Amino acid sequence: MKPIIFTIFLFSTLFLNVKAQDSVEISQLKPVQKLTKAKLKKLKKLSGDSYDPFDIQTIDLSVQIETKILSNGKKVSVIKAEFKSNSLFFKGIDKEESVASVNTFGKITSNDKNIEGIFEDAVNFVLTKEQIGKLETLFYQKTFELPEGKYKLQFFVKDTQTGIGGLRSVNFEIK
Repeated sequence: MKPIIFTIFLFSTLFLNVKAQDSVEISQLKPVQKLTKAKLKKLKKLSGDSYDPFDIQTIDLSVQIETKILSNGKKVSVIKAEFKSNSLFFKGIDKEESVASVNTFGKITSNDKNIEGIFEDAVNFVLTKEQIGKLETLFYQKTFELPEGKYKLQFFVKDTQTGIGGLRSVNFEIK
């Protein structure tokens, strides 16, 4: 199994299938164990530098879906993902061209939870020295055909250099 698919499978298993829970009074919650200096030191050593459990980095990402009609009359849906360039790692900044590499993964399900489609792409964003400071938003598009109905897109992206990811879910309808 490819590492990215396994990572996405794990990520979706842990985070995408969360069920709503009954509310709980604060008095019923158990106190969190205090992080001892020894445990914090061990976590810092494992992470290679400072460790802050609340410092969660994600790729700044937005996803939209638009329906377009082609010249032949077919309806297609276009996934438009926008990445903030400062949330990606660009390799070779001191050279003429810098490259940021991401893996994208998407799953489209219908209202009755049937998987209608899955896609995976490796994407490279290549920018010149001049573009690095000026371009704030980078774009990715994917086009597909679906019959009329209500759907949900789960879109996951991972920076291949840093391992930082981003996840968005979008409900949409094709009429």
